[in-house]
Amino acid sequence: MQVELLTVEQADLVVAGALGNYQAVLWRNYGFPDPDAELVWFHSRSIGDPVSLNFARFESPELDAAFERGRSTQDVDMRDEAYAEVARLINQNAIHIWLDRVTWAIASQPEVNGFGPAANGSIQTLGPKPWVGRLWKS
Repeated sequence: MQVELLTVEQADLVVAGALGNYQAVLWRNYGFPDPDAELVWFHSRSIGDPVSLNFARFESPELDAAFERGRSTQDVDMRDEAYAEVARLINQNAIHIWLDRVTWAIASQPEVNGFGPAANGSIQTLGPKPWVGRLWKS
């Protein structure tokens, strides 16, 4: 295998991914605690022409069905089973190869308040952001 590395600005990288202009790409994504929020990146209906949010353009009725089962119930056991199937299908088909894990962090002095806790116990960094105007000092 011969590899040529190309370093580009993040915005250009995202555009290349959305347009499918790559052979392999490395970036971070997929950080929500609830797998339902990741559906847009994996579901077949997110495959577009020319722009696709399903960057790998992987189409699988089984994967779509597993996502739909998971998002159609509030039963924790059924959701766990459906999203375990999602993970199995993603891994079996090598849609993505996980090379590392991003550690999200926001640092502040102890007297700064207003950071929301994330579902995984860390500081909330996805969804509503802790903008400076919403922080306060005790």
